[in-house]
Amino acid sequence: MELLKFFAKFVRIDADSVPTISVRSWIEQELHDPMVRHIVYAMLHVDDLNRKQTTGLG
Repeated sequence: MELLKFFAKFVRIDADSVPTISVRSWIEQELHDPMVRHIVYAMLHVDDLNRKQTTGLG
């Protein structure tokens, strides 16, 4: 349930209003369940790898 709430909030975020903190710090503030945090970290990691492959940066 926490994962669904996180993504519902995530899609409504105004990127310009996000404070300058690390992604890890922000996720740990937003998510309390360690398993949910790991799922989000894994999704971000896969997205990062995909971006590097498609842009030739990896």
